[in-house]
Amino acid sequence: MLRKNTEGINMEYTVENLSNIVKGTVEGDGNEKIYGIAEYNKGKKGEITFVIDKNKYEEALKTEVSAIIVTHDIEYRGKTLLKVDDPKFAIAKIAELYNPYEDIGFEGISDKAYIGKNVKIGNNTTIMPFSVIQDNVEIGNNVLIYSNVFIGYNVKIGNKTVIKPNVVIYPGTIIGNNVIIHAGAVIGADGFGYTPHNGIHYKIPHIGKVIIEDNVEIGANSCIDRAFIGETIIGKGTKIDNLVQIAHNVKIGENCIIVSQAGIAGSTEIGKNVIIAGQAGIVDHAKIGDNVIVMAKSGVEDREVPPNKILLGIPAREALEQKRIFVSETKLPELLKKVKQLEEEIEKIKSKNDI
Repeated sequence: MLRKNTEGINMEYTVENLSNIVKGTVEGDGNEKIYGIAEYNKGKKGEITFVIDKNKYEEALKTEVSAIIVTHDIEYRGKTLLKVDDPKFAIAKIAELYNPYEDIGFEGISDKAYIGKNVKIGNNTTIMPFSVIQDNVEIGNNVLIYSNVFIGYNVKIGNKTVIKPNVVIYPGTIIGNNVIIHAGAVIGADGFGYTPHNGIHYKIPHIGKVIIEDNVEIGANSCIDRAFIGETIIGKGTKIDNLVQIAHNVKIGENCIIVSQAGIAGSTEIGKNVIIAGQAGIVDHAKIGDNVIVMAKSGVEDREVPPNKILLGIPAREALEQKRIFVSETKLPELLKKVKQLEEEIEKIKSKNDI
């Protein structure tokens, strides 16, 4: 997973090498040497780019780029092509080879990290300076823990997980394999739970836990609260953007996408393959079916949302209905003007009748 290349990235691949990696076919010079990746309209010799549509292909042809990743239906016009089924996936695989930020400049366990009692650490795991690992923590193989991370007691972390700087993982949290947690995220803080008693908000202790399943990514400064009783669960393959709030006892299914500044209130259940767009909010104790899309800035107030719905607006309705409402709202000034004219006409008729 990790490259410890202190001399930086200086990798040389040919187009043919890259073709073998992404299972594509080359049209043109497969021996072209590639040293990096370029934007489609700024490519230089020794770089490769990708395009999805023919307009961007025309732009890429005007540059000095050495090769272009395209779909199979794009016509060869003198510049080397790497043809694949899915150019975006291919460039993602190739970007892994040229990523300069994989080189962290450190490996092993720093003597400036605090390691508590009865901590189990797997093979080839890196713990950078000034991190704190409390007692009874279990850490798998090939894990990377950056500086200033706090990991509370009884936490379990699977293999090949990456925890970026200043992450806080509260006690009892369980994290699976291949998880990425970006800087500043807080996992397992108390949920926002109080009960009114004698005129005060009495705090409800949150004694549950958070479970992060395999292949999850959690964005910077996002917060996932521990359960009151039981578990807050983030399902396999789910990707969470920066600045997302997930409350206590929420259960999120597999392969969901949750975009920046979204908020999910307590005890809500999200199905599989759900997309929650930016600044959307979901009421507590809701059940959101599989394949639902909640569009940006929507507020879901329904406690039951069937599968395959697309929701928009506040309160969130089915997107087509909401769009019709939005169109109608743009006509309100004109309608008000007509109403005023009609009222004036009615007043004139009344005046005549009074005479």
